[in-house]
Amino acid sequence: MKVDRRKTVWLLLASLAAAAVLFVLLFDRYSYDDYHERSCGADTVALDVRLSGSFTPARPQVRSSPYRLWIGGLDEAGEPVVLQDLRLVSQASGATLELGGIRRFEGEAAGHAAPAAVYLAEPLRLAYDDYLLQGTIVADRDGRSHSTAFTCALDRHPWSEWRNPRWDALMGI
Repeated sequence: MKVDRRKTVWLLLASLAAAAVLFVLLFDRYSYDDYHERSCGADTVALDVRLSGSFTPARPQVRSSPYRLWIGGLDEAGEPVVLQDLRLVSQASGATLELGGIRRFEGEAAGHAAPAAVYLAEPLRLAYDDYLLQGTIVADRDGRSHSTAFTCALDRHPWSEWRNPRWDALMGI
């Protein structure tokens, strides 16, 4: 009876070791150096802001710099917003990146039935710090142009997951 118990323990340990080796062979760890999605704005204008990384051939399992900044929103009348003087300010170093080349187009914004103004800047080569998105919202009210400054905090949100690239490839067919 003592021999059967030893065999069972050894068999259990061998099975656990085989399962661990199989897991390491089948799955890869993916890391994401992303930022929390934010809803912010000013003066009854709501903006949805996303700053997310991208995969590179040099680091195919890490999503990080270069980043993509996506800003979308509508004003209180349901019209697409106009943003000016957009910049990212690092909270760690205080360095400022002017976003003068940001593109604007009409597109879909999450949770909105009407088309929203979407601003897109990519590729942004940024250090992985907390940032402040600052700019000006321009609105026409009563035939007059009004400008309101806004600030939106973009906080780091690193996370990771185990993925099976073969399964992902199969499901992508």
